[in-house]
Order: sequence, then C-alpha cells, then structure tokens
Amino acid sequence: MPKESLDSFSILADRCVIDSLLAKNRRGMAVGLRNTMVDQYQSVNPGMVVAVIEQHIDDLITFTKAIMNFRKLSNG
Repeated sequence: MPKESLDSFSILADRCVIDSLLAKNRRGMAVGLRNTMVDQYQSVNPGMVVAVIEQHIDDLITFTKAIMNFRKLSNG
C-alpha cells in the first residue's frame, strides 16, 4: 500500500505496470494539479483544469492503456 497517493505511481512502475517516465510525469501532473486545487479550492477555474487535462492528454491516454493492458494480461 502506498504511504502517500503519489507513491502509487512509483509502485506501478516498480511492478512494470507503467514505465518510470510515465510514473514521473503522472506524479508531476498530480502534484501540480492537487496543489493548485487545494490552495485555491474556493476559486478553482474549470478552464484551468481543462487546460491541464488537455496539456497532459497523451500521458493520460498512455496511462489508461497501460492499466487496461495490465488488467488484460492479469486476467488472461
């Protein structure tokens, strides 16, 4: 079990579910988005959230495909 939520990306990389670069990218995006939302939770700009997602859409798709592929291999 991860001690912190961001540790989950390292654990996934350690178990070869995702590669280490993707883990690093996901941690960076998660930290930045979380910090922005926590620090400004009363005035979160939905446009900013959309912009972050759009900026990182390729990584999000890669991450999703890696998880789906791992599940497929694990269940097959």
